[in-house]
Amino acid sequence: MKRIVLVLIALIFVLASYCPAPAASAKGSDEAEIKALEQRIADAANAKDPDAIMKNYLGGEGLFVFDVIPPRQYVGADAFHKDWEGFFGRFDGPITFENSDMTITEWPAGHQRSVPLLTARSSAPTK
Repeated sequence: MKRIVLVLIALIFVLASYCPAPAASAKGSDEAEIKALEQRIADAANAKDPDAIMKNYLGGEGLFVFDVIPPRQYVGADAFHKDWEGFFGRFDGPITFENSDMTITEWPAGHQRSVPLLTARSSAPTK
């Protein structure tokens, strides 16, 4: 009887080691998609292309965004597109936009945090 129990326990461990972990593979896939999305936005920002940036957001009036540039709250894709146009208009020449220190955490709703870095020459006069 002991031998049967030991064989069953060993069999359970062997079978468990061959079972894929769907949560882990889904997390890896989700993380790759989020990083690719952030990279598309950074690439579009480096090209100063608000149309390419907006392809990564919900269109229409359903988009609601908080941003660092006043008025800080943008309702609708048109308003956010205009925000990007105004942002790019402040800089002469090329800009460098990149995300660093990106972490992606699995919460019930999900969470992504990164530090956006921008290097550019301003066309606005300094005061």
